[in-house]
Amino acid sequence: MAVSRKLDDVSQDVKAVSKDVESHSKAMANFNEQVTALTGAVKLNADESSRFCATIQEQIAELKRAREDLKQEVYDFKLIKSELKSKLISDLTDDFRAHLKEEAAKLDTDVKRFNELKEELSGLVSKFRDVESEVDKFREIAKDVKSADFELSRHAREIAKADQEKLRLMQKIDHLERLISKMRRNSR
Repeated sequence: MAVSRKLDDVSQDVKAVSKDVESHSKAMANFNEQVTALTGAVKLNADESSRFCATIQEQIAELKRAREDLKQEVYDFKLIKSELKSKLISDLTDDFRAHLKEEAAKLDTDVKRFNELKEELSGLVSKFRDVESEVDKFREIAKDVKSADFELSRHAREIAKADQEKLRLMQKIDHLERLISKMRRNSR
């Protein structure tokens, strides 16, 4: 009996191990499914990562091209800026020279006119001095004329007085002559 018992025990142990193996088999099958699912997910992630990396690589390449284009545009802009600056300076210098030339011509004309006016003014000053000299002469003559005129006025008054006196005397003489004549007629 002991053997049969042992055999039962072994049979139970085998059943228990068999159950465990079956349970482990199921767990392994389940684990295998999970590994398969994880492998699929990892593969999917790997594919997505590859696509994402490819997209990033494309974007990096595009950024590099854009950077190079930007560098070229900046270089072209600096070149254009330099050319415009040179042209602007040249144009402004030409305009300034032309304007300066015009102003210099006007200034030359003004200087010539000023010199002409200066000569005319010198002539006028000389004539004015001559006139002033003549006026001084006339003033001297006028002083002489005034004193002579005063003398003449006084002399004229004296002559007028003398004429009145003469007239008065002539009237008296005439009166006396008439009286004498009357007396002579009466004395005859």
